[in-house]
Amino acid sequence: MAVRNKRGAKLKAQPGRLVTMARRTGVRKGVLGGNRAWLAVAIATWGWTKFKQVSERQAEVVLSEELEPGQRIVIANGRATVDN
Repeated sequence: MAVRNKRGAKLKAQPGRLVTMARRTGVRKGVLGGNRAWLAVAIATWGWTKFKQVSERQAEVVLSEELEPGQRIVIANGRATVDN
């Protein structure tokens, strides 16, 4: 069975979109409609989304300096330093 939009055109399967659609249906039919299976889908998709948000790596800037001609960057023991 293909997922279709309001005009009847087929939609491409995109993982993020499918999770969003499942969560919306889960809230509508499960939370508001009382269907336990859809309630479980709503809880699972909400949990998955929150897990992805929490587990994303955040870039951390350790050193930000402008290098002059002749300077170099030395990375040792996980710490960057500027060396002449």
